[in-house]
Amino acid sequence: PFSHPKPLIISACRLVPLKGIEYGIRALKIIEHLDWDYWILGDGGLKNSLTKLVKELKLDHKITFKGKVSREESLENIRSATIFLQPNVGPEGFGLSVAEALCLGTPAVAFNTPALDEIIESEKNGYLVTARDTKALSEAIKKLISDPEKRFQFSEFGKTHTPERFSDKFFLNATLALYKEIVTT
Repeated sequence: PFSHPKPLIISACRLVPLKGIEYGIRALKIIEHLDWDYWILGDGGLKNSLTKLVKELKLDHKITFKGKVSREESLENIRSATIFLQPNVGPEGFGLSVAEALCLGTPAVAFNTPALDEIIESEKNGYLVTARDTKALSEAIKKLISDPEKRFQFSEFGKTHTPERFSDKFFLNATLALYKEIVTT
């Protein structure tokens, strides 16, 4: 991982309404007095309106739209980040980027929505907060920025527990157990 001079918050997603990037930007406005940078990896239909929002909120010196990047660059950025931010406002099919971030040791902060609530173990590898609550989102980000020990604990838990929870072996064993349960009932 590369070293960034200040806490680095990253989102990696399509810029569409479901991903809730607007809420992330508004949450960061609340804590703009803290030292951080926010990189948004990805592209999509909301890029222009989100760029405009960043300028209106006078956060363009702290928020950078990186656009679509290669998978390798995305993973390198996520691995080097302080926090992975996923403010989805609705259910996700799975949330691969969140699982990848946790496996790489980057704690996640997200809204408590279906799929993300199965990946993030709140208070163990990140924080889940009430959907669309920008104040709660900003507080969770602030907690992680200001507590290196907590970030380290979340990082270690994510690296050690997340891969086993989403491995092929885990899913195969769970599927076999379900089949056995069905056959014996």
